[in-house]
Amino acid sequence: MLSWLRKKMKTIMIVVAVLFAASMFYGLSFSGLPGGGGGQPSNVLAKVNGRAVDPMRYQELINRIAQNFGQNATPSDMAMIDNLALGQAVDFTLLQQAAEKKVKVSGGEIDAALDSIMKQQNIPSKRELENALKKIGLSVGKFRDFIKGDIIVQKLQMKLQAEVKVTPDDLREVMRKFPKEKEPEKIALREKQQNAFRSFYSEIRSKAKIEIVNPLLKAHDFRFRGRLNEAIAEYQKAISQMPTNPMIHVYLGDAYMAAGRKDLALAEYENAVKVEGGNPDLYLVLGKVYLGMGEKGLATDQFRKASLIAGDNKATHEKLLKLFQQMKRPAEAAREQAEIKRLEKKEKFEKEITGSR
Repeated sequence: MLSWLRKKMKTIMIVVAVLFAASMFYGLSFSGLPGGGGGQPSNVLAKVNGRAVDPMRYQELINRIAQNFGQNATPSDMAMIDNLALGQAVDFTLLQQAAEKKVKVSGGEIDAALDSIMKQQNIPSKRELENALKKIGLSVGKFRDFIKGDIIVQKLQMKLQAEVKVTPDDLREVMRKFPKEKEPEKIALREKQQNAFRSFYSEIRSKAKIEIVNPLLKAHDFRFRGRLNEAIAEYQKAISQMPTNPMIHVYLGDAYMAAGRKDLALAEYENAVKVEGGNPDLYLVLGKVYLGMGEKGLATDQFRKASLIAGDNKATHEKLLKLFQQMKRPAEAAREQAEIKRLEKKEKFEKEITGSR
């Protein structure tokens, strides 16, 4: 009965990867907020046909997308990550609404998924699962709802696929395009299923009422659609609501820079450092801006500060090494190389200690 679930566990296990990850990108967690920190007046991010987008779903997508960026991601990249995650969360909410009208999910299916997750993560009892969820501010009920959403959307996709039939005309078209294809039925079926899903999604999307509520996410949306003045106004509103979030100053600086207002952009990058002076990435941002303005001395000062604050952050020292090499600053580059070697020795020692236990 649940063979489809076993085949589709990859999507469900994404939830597990997020729940039990050792660390989160820029300190984000399920209670995290758009922009990577600071206060937030409301958990409502956006609405799809009147239904609020699930913040947990949005956060799970942020972590998944951020992992694809890896250590090369910059604070400025977080705006794109936020925007992509919101778009995917909106899409998922829309599909979930459509699925609820066409398919059902039983409690037994959710139980089977939970059992698989517990087995995969070596969680011996429901009580321990409950305790693990509590640590990140989730109830078992909320987690079950999250899993149910995954399953119901998968079942909708499978239902749409099952309704597709390949006709002789479809086969002839594939053979015309790919005369040497040995399995034209599979090609025809896959192409027709993809077209059917696109058509279905396009129809429900065209009828959907989508409203972005969160000012920061609204600003991102305006910015990536080229509506910079509106983006700037929303970023300013977001700063007034979340004054302790340095990332919004970076985003506002990026918007000003895109609008050609360099002086205002520089002021915002400097404000970001003032709000959170212990974040080396913010000094990197400011230093790169100075570098782009031809102010190599000021850029070097910011990069030196980033190095001091970075401590044992090897990725930051590697970034600084490349920057100093590009700037032809051999003394600073040598210091970064020394830091990297120190950290590599430390990593090797820690591995040896761990391996001997």
